[in-house]
Amino acid sequence: MNFLDSPWQGERSSGSTGLLFRETVRVALLRKGKEDSFEFSEWVIKLQRHLVGLSIIYRPPYSVNHSVTTSVFLEQFATYLESIATEREPLFIVGDVDIHINKPDDNDTRQLNDLQTSLAMEQLVMELTHVSGNILHLNVV
Repeated sequence: MNFLDSPWQGERSSGSTGLLFRETVRVALLRKGKEDSFEFSEWVIKLQRHLVGLSIIYRPPYSVNHSVTTSVFLEQFATYLESIATEREPLFIVGDVDIHINKPDDNDTRQLNDLQTSLAMEQLVMELTHVSGNILHLNVV
């Protein structure tokens, strides 16, 4: 197995994004970036003769060190998704967005679902991914 990561240097070392993959898969980092509310890395994966785009998102939870609201995240994430939605087909977007995706009555969840629907994206992970019994991980195509 190989692991490539995209760690952050500087004032906020809240995390990084990374990719674990088999040696038979060719992977290249296209770019990485960060907004006030999240970090991302974009990869291209070559599987035999097919190219697949992958964007990995990490949104740190709200805290004293990261006091950015969910509404700011949703606004910045919408802009980001609109900028990459037509770049590569197929495109997978995965990551930890710290929104309880399994709670459809939650306002933040509803807004995230509306954003995904508006861009014809589909949530693929429907199993609980967090110890407290929630789905916090985004996996859309």
